[in-house]
Amino acid sequence: MTLLYDIVNFNGDGSCLDSGAWLSILHGGEHSRLFRWLRLYVDFGMPISLGFTGATLADISFFNPDALTLLQAYSDIFQIIWRPFSHDLPFFRTEQGFCLNLEFGRRAAEKLVGRIAPIYVPPEFMQTNRQTALLIQRGVEATVIMGKRFREKDICLLPDRPFWVKGIPNGQLMCIPVVGSLTDSYLATIQLLDRSLWESALIPYSSVAMWRDGESSFLLPDGIERERFWLSIANVERAHMHLAHEAAGDMQLRSYPIHPFSSWMNEMSMLWFLQRVRELESTVVESPSPRRVSRWFNCIGSDILSAVEKPPPVVRLRALEREAIKEFVILRSERGFEGEALLEIAEKDMDIHGHDAWQMKAQARERLIFELF
Repeated sequence: MTLLYDIVNFNGDGSCLDSGAWLSILHGGEHSRLFRWLRLYVDFGMPISLGFTGATLADISFFNPDALTLLQAYSDIFQIIWRPFSHDLPFFRTEQGFCLNLEFGRRAAEKLVGRIAPIYVPPEFMQTNRQTALLIQRGVEATVIMGKRFREKDICLLPDRPFWVKGIPNGQLMCIPVVGSLTDSYLATIQLLDRSLWESALIPYSSVAMWRDGESSFLLPDGIERERFWLSIANVERAHMHLAHEAAGDMQLRSYPIHPFSSWMNEMSMLWFLQRVRELESTVVESPSPRRVSRWFNCIGSDILSAVEKPPPVVRLRALEREAIKEFVILRSERGFEGEALLEIAEKDMDIHGHDAWQMKAQARERLIFELF
């Protein structure tokens, strides 16, 4: 039996997760899809390491406090790991901006859930050597990396067990590798409802860490039932991520590899947006206030670029209790429009009015930032 460490990136701003669809996932208290998804792990008694962005926790707190109560009550099931407030592109952050995002992610988790593990999952697996040092200074003890997301020349250098990466100017941080092929196997299993895909994927491993997006099953029809199907495959023992520093031994890389950026700048069509956001960041870090910080957080999400630059995913999908397999298109959201609208609001210091889903999200997040400041 394989010992599995299940690390979940949960981002309510995912580029395929329409804002209205996200609020509908939160709607309904204990009957909501989010609550029922979380409840699966309690009912199965299966620990999971959840990396909610602070913005996502703000949404949950405002629109579904029942789900938040569940997270608070089951510390043996839900390990809350450290994420930034906004799922940004760290390569574009100034040092001060990076630390603001990191700090408010911590404050959100500690206030709303009451606990946070010192394990950090970098957005898009982007982390610079200077950011490694900043993470160490702020109490992070481990970061996470997925080798398959990097260039071949970097992949071949990555150890298959925990190792150390250096920061600038000094210090070292434990780095936990996750097996990227297990992400693909998880997705194929819930899409095709074929347990053999998951069972065969685990055969080589006595213990292994995997990473996945928490919103994946919500993008498919009958997503809760698909997640239940995956959890019912009884060939794993689950555990929370733990900081076994001895496991890293003396294995060390000089730096966390630089992630390719082509997927987010495929046609350079959002370069103007990035330039304006960087100008906004300079005013925010010079004179931070709850209003300024919350407006800036709305503009730095990586999925603003993803929704514009990346094509919609096309997957093979088997319907419940049916043999036929058909192609299913997962559409990208209108995050590009939302990002531009939110940038306009931030630059002109406008009030956020209206009842569109993206406006309601922004209002909920601003309320939390005022409480955390």
